[in-house]
Amino acid sequence: MIIEVKNLSKVYGKIEVLNIEILKIESGETAASVANLLNQAGLIRNAEAFRVYLVYAGLDTHLQAGDYQLNSGATPLEIAQKLQDATPEEVTFVILPGWRIEEIAAS
Repeated sequence: MIIEVKNLSKVYGKIEVLNIEILKIESGETAASVANLLNQAGLIRNAEAFRVYLVYAGLDTHLQAGDYQLNSGATPLEIAQKLQDATPEEVTFVILPGWRIEEIAAS
């Protein structure tokens, strides 16, 4: 199941600079359920057309579970490509006290 959809907007004065939807897709989600969520979030206009495109392009079986930051101005093709790679944009890691550069690089 899809857990959450958050809408983040930043407004400077009267100009909206950024509108990003954060979607969390869990393992096992179908292309149809992802398309419906994107439609409900206002990121795509037609869930069925998006699902058909995913199937036609062979992308429906490569959707990856994860958290996605999707710009509301992105095209459906850009969104479809983004959903193929759940690699986070930011990664947090901890360097243990006393580790040398070589040990950090090797971990």
